[in-house]
Amino acid sequence: RAASMVDGDAHIAAEIEKMRLEFSRVVKEKEAEAMKKMESVQRAASMVDVGWKENQTLKGEVARLAEGQRSMERELARALARAGELEKERDEARRQCEAMRADLDSITAKGQAVVRLN
Repeated sequence: RAASMVDGDAHIAAEIEKMRLEFSRVVKEKEAEAMKKMESVQRAASMVDVGWKENQTLKGEVARLAEGQRSMERELARALARAGELEKERDEARRQCEAMRADLDSITAKGQAVVRLN
């Protein structure tokens, strides 16, 4: 009976060792899976970080472009206002020119009348 117990104990010890080895194998497998997942998460986090930085850069560029557009709109408004002033000046010069032409025509007509009288 003692031999049977020793065999039983040996069998139990062998089963325990098999279970320990299987547990160790499963733990290593799960650790490897966890490492792969962690690497994948780190790559994704790195991509998110790069994306965030690119987004910040693009936001800065958009802000600079918007400021440039506002500046150009202000310049355009000034140019349009100046064009309006020049148009008024041109119209006034044209009016004065027409008035002088009328005066000149009147003087010429009077001069011709005087010449005819003589």
